[in-house]
Amino acid sequence: MEEIRVGMKAPDFSLEDFRGNRFVLSGYQGRSKVMLVLLRGFACRNSQWYLDGLRNDYPKFRNLNTIVAAVGQHSKREFANIWKTFALPIIGLPDDRGKVAQLYGQKVLFEKLGRLPALFIIDPIGFISYAHYCGDIFDYPHQEKLFSILADKYLPAPVSPDLAPSRNESPEYSLHRENFGRASASRA
Repeated sequence: MEEIRVGMKAPDFSLEDFRGNRFVLSGYQGRSKVMLVLLRGFACRNSQWYLDGLRNDYPKFRNLNTIVAAVGQHSKREFANIWKTFALPIIGLPDDRGKVAQLYGQKVLFEKLGRLPALFIIDPIGFISYAHYCGDIFDYPHQEKLFSILADKYLPAPVSPDLAPSRNESPEYSLHRENFGRASASRA
């Protein structure tokens, strides 16, 4: 699978979270943004550190109308243990078959000791607003950068017409823009 890029339609998927609730990415369209974190592994201290940071900054994500979902190739039991240990308020999605990792092109480099993390922000109409493939296990993006992207009302257009349907040509995007304009005017 090729890398996911800004402006592409986000590949949809459905997984059961570790509590047994169904998570469908497209189910959040029209309601909120989704920040999708593809984890390296729970044994990785940097992944634990990043999850801890997500917990600490969770109120900021909520204030920016953002659902945070972490995906990892672990069992439900392993997810339950980590979520309890770190008291995580975010969604935990076990993906023991690597379905989402493959769909989103998560990199595996053996010289870097395996799977590298990746992070994506999906806008409310289902397009990628931010894509980050970590170059190594320390390369997580800073939360402040993510907050500025999540706070931006106008999201970037696709990088080229052949990568994805243009948001400007998409009926959903036009409707989203019209509704956003009305909502902004009514707030003024």
